[in-house]
Amino acid sequence: MSRKQAFIDGIVNAVANFNVGYSQGAARSTIAALASSPSRAVDADCSSLIAFGLWRAGYTGSFRADAWTGNLRGIMTAAGFTARRWSRGTALHAGDVLLLEGATGKRGHVALYADAAGRTSQLFEAWLNELGGTIGGAPGDQGDETRMRPYVSHPDTVAGRWEWVLTPPAEAAASTTTAQEDFTVAEAERVIAHVTAVDGTVKATSQTVHAEVLALREQVSALAATVKALTANVNKVVDALPELKIGADSANKTKVRIGASSDGTAPLPATLAPEERAAIAAGITAEKEGAR
Repeated sequence: MSRKQAFIDGIVNAVANFNVGYSQGAARSTIAALASSPSRAVDADCSSLIAFGLWRAGYTGSFRADAWTGNLRGIMTAAGFTARRWSRGTALHAGDVLLLEGATGKRGHVALYADAAGRTSQLFEAWLNELGGTIGGAPGDQGDETRMRPYVSHPDTVAGRWEWVLTPPAEAAASTTTAQEDFTVAEAERVIAHVTAVDGTVKATSQTVHAEVLALREQVSALAATVKALTANVNKVVDALPELKIGADSANKTKVRIGASSDGTAPLPATLAPEERAAIAAGITAEKEGAR
């Protein structure tokens, strides 16, 4: 939101949506409490209402409780507003402030020109209290103390009393352009050369990796063949070993019988030499006879 819009909204909301009545004297500054207590019943006069909007929009660093129609033009021009003389043909825009300074002892007044609530060319102002005066009355708006009125039918417009139009400072529009870089032919050629070099590096790396993968596959195949051969040799050794069985004699002494079942009749492994088979068989026979 722009500062100008914040200025407009601060005053319009105070008049249309908050409980702001009219009073001069000390009560005129209670409008500042809206910043922390929006539901509070407060009062303002025409100048402190504008001062509240200036403060909430950031045009002034603090709430100017000393503001009145006699010094408001100086406060606002110091904040960047432009002052120009008013006439009946003066073009007005939302956010302009109409000011009747009022010489010493004469009536002064100030109001905000804006569009709101579906209506155009409205003035937002603090007017009079519920008693029709400037001092006294209950806090807060008792009915039309702060109000919206059409600019063209406002008493000060009809009577031609406005003196000054104060216009908010212009604000820089947000940039919508995007910076673009112009490539020359030489720059384009450098980019193409760089891309080509990167492509060549990628291809060379890919070829190297492929060759390394093939070599690794050959090593794995050779290792698998070696493991297969070792496995075959181990199986041969295992097949050549006699079968070991554990049994017990009548004295419950553990004995090892080679190549025989529990009754000693199982054949010996075929892988033994004939003389080895004969020697083992003779030993088994002798053992049986001794057991009898």
